[in-house]
Amino acid sequence: MKKLFITIMLAIVTNLQAQETFGIEQRNGQYYQLEKGKEKLLPYTQIAPFFEYRAVVKINGKYGYINPQAQLISPAKYTQALSFVRGFAVVKIDDKYGIINIDGKEVIPVEYSDIKRGENTFIVKKDNLWGLVDTSNHTILPIEYTNIRYFDFSLLGAMKDEKLIVFNTKGEIVFEPHNLYNVMPLSPNLFVGLADNKLHFFAPKGKKLATYDGGNFLNTRTCVSVKQNNLWGIISTNDTHIMVPLQYAEPFQQLTSPQHEPIYLAAKLNNHWGVIDLNNNPLTPFEYDAINPFLGNVIKAKKADKWALFEIKDKKFTPLTSSQYETITLAFGEIIIAKKESKYGLLDIKGAPLTSFKYDAIGLEGVLNKKRGGNNIESTYIAAQQNGLWGVVDLNDKILLPFEYEAINPINNEVFAAKKQGKWAMVNFNGKILSPFKYNRIEKGFYPQRLRAHIDNKIEYLDTEGNVYEKEKME
Repeated sequence: MKKLFITIMLAIVTNLQAQETFGIEQRNGQYYQLEKGKEKLLPYTQIAPFFEYRAVVKINGKYGYINPQAQLISPAKYTQALSFVRGFAVVKIDDKYGIINIDGKEVIPVEYSDIKRGENTFIVKKDNLWGLVDTSNHTILPIEYTNIRYFDFSLLGAMKDEKLIVFNTKGEIVFEPHNLYNVMPLSPNLFVGLADNKLHFFAPKGKKLATYDGGNFLNTRTCVSVKQNNLWGIISTNDTHIMVPLQYAEPFQQLTSPQHEPIYLAAKLNNHWGVIDLNNNPLTPFEYDAINPFLGNVIKAKKADKWALFEIKDKKFTPLTSSQYETITLAFGEIIIAKKESKYGLLDIKGAPLTSFKYDAIGLEGVLNKKRGGNNIESTYIAAQQNGLWGVVDLNDKILLPFEYEAINPINNEVFAAKKQGKWAMVNFNGKILSPFKYNRIEKGFYPQRLRAHIDNKIEYLDTEGNVYEKEKME
C-alpha cells in the first residue's frame, strides 16, 4: 500500500511539473521569463515542458537542458535530447547515445549506438552487440550478447550463441534454459518456456517443475491455465500447484477482472458451461450452452438458444433478465441492442428495456448520443428499420425521421446521411434536410464538423449545416 501511494504521488508530482512553466511563456516565436517583476528575453528557439525540474531547450540548432531559472545545466551540444525519467535522460550526438544525470553530467558517455532504459540500469549497444551498465557506466554484463531485453525492472533476458539466459540486474544468472525458446518469467518463482510443442515450467536456476501440452494466460499474475490430454485446468504461478483440476473441455473464459471482483471463469464440463472461481468452487450449475464476458461484472449466458444477462456480485450469480433474447450486443456506453421474437429493441446494462421491441433492425453504429461524449440515456437516438425502410426514433419510440429511407448512416452527433432513390443527403436530428439528395456517398471528414460528399467525379466538402465550403475534382 505504501509503495502504491508513493507511485501515485510521484505520478501526480511529475504531471504537475510537466504543466508548470516556471514563469516562462512564448510570444511571437520568442520565449520570456518573468524575473523580479521584469520580463527577460531568453535565447532559446524551443523550450519543451519541464520534467523533474528540467526542460529540453534548443539554441543554435542544438539541444541542452535548463533548470527552472532558465539556466543551462548542460551544454546545448546534442542533436537529440529526451526528457528526464528517474533522474536520468538519454542524449544523442550524431548517431551515438549517452546518459546525463540531473546535474547535466554525462554519467554514461555518448559512445553507444543504442540505449534502452531500465530503473537503475541501461542496456547499451556497441558494434551490433549488447551489454548492461549501471548509472555510473560500470559494466554489469559485458557487451557480447546478440540481444538483451527487460522482462521487468528486476529481470532481463540475454541472447548468446542462440541461447537465452535470464539475469537479474546485478548480473547474476537467475535461469539458464537449454533448448527452450520464448522463455519468460511468470513470477519471481516460476519461468515458462516452449520446446517440442510443449510448455515447460521451471523454478529459478532451471529446476523443471512441470510440463503441459499447452496453456493460456489469464488477466492475473497469480495463475495460468494449462492443457493436458485435451483437458484444461489452472496452476499457481508461485509453485505450479494445481488450483483447478484438469477436467474441463475448453479453454476458460475469464468473466471478471481483479479490479471488479475476485476472478471468475466460465468453464465447460460435460458439454455444458458453468461459472467457477479460482479454487474450483462452482458459482452456477453446468447447464448453459455458452457463457461470455460482456461489460464489467455483467455477463451473458445462453440456454436453449436464448440469451440472458447476469451480474456477478458478492460471490453470487444474479439474473438480470430471463433467457428470452436471440441476440445481445453492446451498442455504446451501457446501451444494449437485443433481439426478441425476431424484433429488435434496446436494454440498459441492468437488462431493463429502453424501447419497445418492434424494429426489424437497429444499426450497430446507429445508436447515438446527441450530447457529444455523453452517456445520457435521455439523449439517445436510434437509426432503426421497419418494413425495409430506415428512420430515426428516440427512446420513447417517437419518430424523428420518418421510415422512408433506403439507408441511414450516422456521421457525427449532429447529423445523419440518409439515402433515398439511390442518392444521399444530410439530415439533422430534428428531421431537417440540410442538403439535396444528389450525392453518391457522404462520409466523415478529417474533422468531426467537416464532411466529404461524393458526386460524379468530384468531392464537395460540407459543414454540418449542409453548406459547401470547398470542392475538389477527382483524378
